[in-house]
Amino acid sequence: MKVCKVVFNSVSHDARVLKEASSVAELGNDVVIVGIQDANNRVPIEQYDDLLIRRSAWKSEALKPLSSVYYMKIFSYLFLGIVVIYAFYNVLINYKNIYEYIISNYSYLTAISIIISLFLSVYILKNIARMHKIYKKRVKTYKSLKAQEINEELKFTTGTTSITGQVKKNKNNQLLNDNKSKSVNDNIDLPRPIMAGLLKILDNKNLKTWKTIFARERTIYDILVEEMPDVVHAHDISALPICAKYKQEHGCKLVFDAHEMYDHLAQSEADMSKVNKKIMLKYSKDVDMFITINDSIAAYYKEFYPDFPKAVIVKNATFMADEVEYDGRLHQAANIELDKKILLYQGGFASKRGLLQLLMSAEYLNDEWVLVFMGWGTLQKDMKLLLSTLIHKNNKMESKVRFVPKVKQKDLPFWTCGATLGVIPYENTSLNHWFCTPNKLWEYPNAGVPIIASPFPELKKVIESNEIGWFLPDPLSPKEIAEAINNIESSDLLNARKHCRRFIVKDNWNVYAKILQKKYEELV
Repeated sequence: MKVCKVVFNSVSHDARVLKEASSVAELGNDVVIVGIQDANNRVPIEQYDDLLIRRSAWKSEALKPLSSVYYMKIFSYLFLGIVVIYAFYNVLINYKNIYEYIISNYSYLTAISIIISLFLSVYILKNIARMHKIYKKRVKTYKSLKAQEINEELKFTTGTTSITGQVKKNKNNQLLNDNKSKSVNDNIDLPRPIMAGLLKILDNKNLKTWKTIFARERTIYDILVEEMPDVVHAHDISALPICAKYKQEHGCKLVFDAHEMYDHLAQSEADMSKVNKKIMLKYSKDVDMFITINDSIAAYYKEFYPDFPKAVIVKNATFMADEVEYDGRLHQAANIELDKKILLYQGGFASKRGLLQLLMSAEYLNDEWVLVFMGWGTLQKDMKLLLSTLIHKNNKMESKVRFVPKVKQKDLPFWTCGATLGVIPYENTSLNHWFCTPNKLWEYPNAGVPIIASPFPELKKVIESNEIGWFLPDPLSPKEIAEAINNIESSDLLNARKHCRRFIVKDNWNVYAKILQKKYEELV
């Protein structure tokens, strides 16, 4: 059986997608992960253990000029031109000698009307010519970029297990003819932008966003058509519409993997949350298997989206790592002494995760502590700017905060184990955060590192029942964050560290891999 797992990122750093794909492949299935090329990874085709990763090259598609828009603009200008010419024609019919008409009926208004009509006609023709020139240039740019993308993909087909000769032939044909054999171009779900409001679709920023979304969907759809999977597995809400479309047109099974509560996302605008809700209501009946990350979120979906099948709980647990002796790499990378205690935040730098408050708390931490941020994200620029301001106010801050680049998922335990305490400082800004259970909840204890986290229900359930950590104040306050950390005794840290191992032995990825595998066997 062939399974295509669809996700709107470049896959490389998506631990959940890779773990699930490996578990499904263990059943003997042919698994292809279909993602997109982005700043993290632009390699179009990559072999990852027994999996194949295909990343769609969507940028040319996003730049593709829409012929319908072009012809609509031309028609608008032509219609205006016809109106002008018709009006001017009436004058000529009634007054064959335009000169005599002007002399006999001279007025500034008459003269100005005729001059404006002439200039307007020239303006219309000039703009039609300009639009045609721009359109042709954009078509040329699109075709050139498309050819580059296809050639780049062909370079990576050698040695891969899932790219068949027929697919390669299709790619070569695209270089000669841009008309694809089967595409979602003419069957895109256009009402989605309107869900956000009619005025919103007139905004250039929103139009650009939706054009990018649809370009990614079209290129992913084309890969699905080439792969012809028996099961499409949509990771996150962004993948659901195109996977549902594929199911409707090709009759395969559809799995929806809800990593979040998409109608209550912390980083999402209210308009997008409304769109997400309508998308889930629209496609819920197409879903054959529904997966989510914990009991609280499963209960929410059951109440508000009853057409989804009963949720399968697959938590964000990690593979259990062997106990390793710390080699000092985190301290070395952060350029701090080995005897310093590290308060570690690892993962994405995003808004509403309490990272700015956490950074400000470093000023109040005892001198034995250093705050280390290990990861990447859009908020990093703001974090470093804030740190510069704090250093200007208090030069001791220069030695109390460090940034370390992200590391490969398989190497993460070797780095994380250098921390004394791992922090999950999410803000209580949405239901999605309130019920969250991020990867860090397993990644820290997997490396023997206790946790201090926001006191939210699912986080409390895991931390309290397993005695692996403490809780931050809610709402977050820099001074209170520091106080909570400063008050933890060394003996308590050692006890929590021991409990971390007990927790991860009983609650690791293998537990949930078996659940996932059983449900996949039932699905087919």
